[in-house]
Amino acid sequence: MIPYGFFVLSARSDEGTVAATASWLGQTSTEPPRVVVALGNDTGLWHQVRRAGTFAVNAMGSGQKYLASFFSRRVEPEGNMLAVAGLWRTR
Repeated sequence: MIPYGFFVLSARSDEGTVAATASWLGQTSTEPPRVVVALGNDTGLWHQVRRAGTFAVNAMGSGQKYLASFFSRRVEPEGNMLAVAGLWRTR
């Protein structure tokens, strides 16, 4: 078995915020800091990254598998935030 991490990627543009779980991400350089990630070009996250021009990467720890699982399904925005408020209170 090959160990790997789970990451939650997010992107925000004038059209809103999108986040999704990604299981593959690699570092390409340290100076400047750069990473590479594979996104399907038919996904909402890919389109949002293209619009925004940037994205954020959040590395999940071993105790956060539930969070990676949460972002593997559709999450609706609530105002300027993703609908995770109830999730934080229950964990």
